[in-house]
Amino acid sequence: GYGDMEITVNALRAGATDYFSKPFDFREIARSLKRILNQQFKKVGYFETGKFINKATLELHFPAPLVDVSAVSSHISDYLYMLGFFSINEKLNFGLALTEAITNSNEHGNLELSSKLKHSEFEGADLFNQEREKRIHLEPYKDRILRIRVDVNRQKSVIRIQDEGKGFDVKSFLKIDPLQAMMNENNYGRGLMIMRLYTDEVRYNSKGNIIYLTKNRL
Repeated sequence: GYGDMEITVNALRAGATDYFSKPFDFREIARSLKRILNQQFKKVGYFETGKFINKATLELHFPAPLVDVSAVSSHISDYLYMLGFFSINEKLNFGLALTEAITNSNEHGNLELSSKLKHSEFEGADLFNQEREKRIHLEPYKDRILRIRVDVNRQKSVIRIQDEGKGFDVKSFLKIDPLQAMMNENNYGRGLMIMRLYTDEVRYNSKGNIIYLTKNRL
């Protein structure tokens, strides 16, 4: 019933695939359950073939209004799972980290939506989604592209996610304690904590519009 950082972190490390801070929107739970169920029931018969791939590159370019975060995250997670980068449980956790990274890049980067708008959900007015619906039809937001590149070799995979937004002050952001930020409304802080927990390295370019997630092979 109360936010506890230690319990939350321990639960995630022990295998929990998501968490919710109160007050929460039941739509968040529905989205999380859908993501988990979709990945759990994927067929994994192609795994044996994938482990023999020596080097590969995957590039995806999406117009900002057409980004389906859950679908993109599942696709890349499935791809890396096929290549032998993690177990099925780790795939779910990595998918959560990737979901946070893609969401931040497209919604806060390309669409320049402030996480402060989400406060309105607790008052019954979903201003965040209302503003999102407006911006996907307005310039310059509707013409921006989200670019994702996955580079894989026998040792590691690097996922590069680039938006066309204004970026942010990376140095100030990296000073934020993600353990403190994950329990409040700061989505960037929550995302950073999840990304650090389930990947081997997280870094940004100096402008703050490109994020690199590294995952080493098992």
